[in-house]
Amino acid sequence: MNYLGALLALAGLGLTGYLIANIGADQIGAAISLVGTGFIWLVLARLLAVGLDAAGWHVLVTPFDRARRAGLTVVMWIALVREGVARLLPVASLGGDIVGIRLLNLRGVPASGSIASVVVEIVVTLIAQFMFTGLGLALFLLWLHPGPTVNKFALALLAASPIPLVLVFILRRFRVFERGQRLASRLLGGDTRLAQLLPDGAQLDTDIRRLIDNAGRLASSIVLQLAGMIAGGLEIWLITWLLGDPIGPLAAVALESIVLAARHLAFFIPAGLGIQETGFVIFGQMLGLEPDSALAISLIRRIREVITGAPMLVTWQIAELRAARRQKQQD
Repeated sequence: MNYLGALLALAGLGLTGYLIANIGADQIGAAISLVGTGFIWLVLARLLAVGLDAAGWHVLVTPFDRARRAGLTVVMWIALVREGVARLLPVASLGGDIVGIRLLNLRGVPASGSIASVVVEIVVTLIAQFMFTGLGLALFLLWLHPGPTVNKFALALLAASPIPLVLVFILRRFRVFERGQRLASRLLGGDTRLAQLLPDGAQLDTDIRRLIDNAGRLASSIVLQLAGMIAGGLEIWLITWLLGDPIGPLAAVALESIVLAARHLAFFIPAGLGIQETGFVIFGQMLGLEPDSALAISLIRRIREVITGAPMLVTWQIAELRAARRQKQQD
């Protein structure tokens, strides 16, 4: 992790510590202790959400999976590993995407297709996130808790809404990766080993356009990812129910949408440290949650992330060791 990432992570931890100290560590600890074996249900709820998200990604992977070794179960495993990397390791969220590309390669998906599926999936996630955040803001504005903070959030969403469309336009009309490869080759020297490791930019541009131009495939991926985000609200609802301070399903979806948007905006902060906690406290109180319950939701989710993510990181390392052993045998 670079120094900036370390500083951002420390700042996020400091903000989280300040919130815990200010709200009351005893009350928050007591709230977390109420969950107990309820973590089993939280893990199952998360698997449902990740399963829908992985199905959306699998739609984009399928055209490049000629060996048929990256089925839905495999892609779901890789999605869980990606989440574990992004949530538990001191890297920005893009670190999980790089690992996802690597694991698809190990399953026989060509480098260009692996990268194309992840690039388009990131764009799809942006589109689904805008739709999901719009849904959450509509629930806040029309029914739950309209106010100046929500209004500012809505204006920011409106101002940023063209971003996914601009990205799609650029990826379709400009040979971004081919030009990037040419530039990198000139800077690195075309005969260097590092330059030779770069993927074929022209093929990557072609594969990306292949996915974007298939409207049915793209729409299916967006719908599945949006469904996964909505299912993420189920975890929030379950946590509040386990804490004995339940909110309605619509309120849970609205809270999840705003906090998830905040985390995506702060993608450069490892694990969204401090951002997630602040979001739950600010917007949770708008929904009638006590500050200790709102912060407990975030910390309980952090614990659940460790429960689901840590085993996935172990399986990732096992996969890498097996790949290294196979490579050694071939050499």
